[in-house]
Amino acid sequence: MSTQSSGPSEPHAPRKNALEWAVFALSLALVVGVVGFLGYRALQQGEAPPRFTIVFEAVEPQGSDFLLPVRVRNSGDVTAAQVLVEVTSGDETGEMTLQYVPRHSERQGVVLFRNRPAAPTARVVGYERP
Repeated sequence: MSTQSSGPSEPHAPRKNALEWAVFALSLALVVGVVGFLGYRALQQGEAPPRFTIVFEAVEPQGSDFLLPVRVRNSGDVTAAQVLVEVTSGDETGEMTLQYVPRHSERQGVVLFRNRPAAPTARVVGYERP
């Protein structure tokens, strides 16, 4: 026994409406834009060594010590690892090590002093290139 179908022999694919096409176009534009931006940034990356800028925040008392928050910015094109920062205030010297300071970013740390730091100075003593 054979049965015959009353409909067409091949099913029709549903047609997309305008909203579906708009969402598809927006998604495609976003994906192409992100991939293009990342590709551009990868090609523009230089090899300038790390350039550090050190900024001090407000001193905070903690018990008998004083906390000096320190921000270290790397404006170079290369990430620095194990960044050793030496901070001096009067006769006192403190150090801190930052694990990583990625290119074009900043990290924060704290140095402890026994006396309130007045006119502190800082310098990066050394770092590793990962």
